[in-house]
Amino acid sequence: MTTQTPTEHARTSAVSRTVPLRGGLLGAVGRRRLVVLAGRSLIFLGVLGGWQIASATDDSVRLALSDPQSVAGWIVSWLRGDEPSGIGALGHTLWAALVGGLLGVAAGIVLAVVITPLDKIRGLFTPLVTVLNAVPKIALAPLFVFLFGLGLTASVYYIAAAVVFIEYFGVSAGIRSVNPLLTQHVRLLGGGRWALAREVYLPTIVSWLFAGLRLCVTWAITSAVVIEYLGSTSGLGYVIASAQQISDVAAVIGGLIVVSAVAVVIDQVVVAVDRRALSWRDA
Repeated sequence: MTTQTPTEHARTSAVSRTVPLRGGLLGAVGRRRLVVLAGRSLIFLGVLGGWQIASATDDSVRLALSDPQSVAGWIVSWLRGDEPSGIGALGHTLWAALVGGLLGVAAGIVLAVVITPLDKIRGLFTPLVTVLNAVPKIALAPLFVFLFGLGLTASVYYIAAAVVFIEYFGVSAGIRSVNPLLTQHVRLLGGGRWALAREVYLPTIVSWLFAGLRLCVTWAITSAVVIEYLGSTSGLGYVIASAQQISDVAAVIGGLIVVSAVAVVIDQVVVAVDRRALSWRDA
């Protein structure tokens, strides 16, 4: 018969207490997720049911919002490629959002890195940046169409202009949140600029960067649809504008639903990458 030392007995007791605790915690998390999922499902079904009842009982609602069956039918037909524009319109919109979004995010990061550390430069440019950011973005769309024509170039530059300041303010806030004591300690240990960037600034601003990136994703897709709606010959915005011209309400609502669904999916991808980045930072 083997006997346990007091230390081994304490470890065994701790493990036996921890396992049920973890199991209970995981069970609580799972139940909470089920409750959230059930609540979201009920809200979705409630909105869908209310929409169906309103469109069936009120002709004005049906004329303005169509009905769930017609919208669902258009989405299925569009996914199958039966509609004139086809699913290629989504590819055009996403490509413009990707290129313009990356350009705007890169420009915002560069501006923040160059301007924020220098107090005098930041004081000089901050009012200008604030004024430019306050300009209504939708009012700029016709100007970009006039300057660059009906095509991908106008969409890319317009999207970049729409998201650049979002990322700038996020990264700038992250840089300014760095504790000066950390930078002093790194310098005392002989660290240079690259060491400061790698060990202090990058881990600090990564959460700010991804917070701005989530907004940039939404703004990039929205801006792509807006400029395609106002002046383009392809893309989901063009699909919505064409449907509006012939009073095809189901296509208009269906196009908006597709845009929203795609934005939600991409946002969740960014959230997943953000979690991985935060785990890397904490490690």
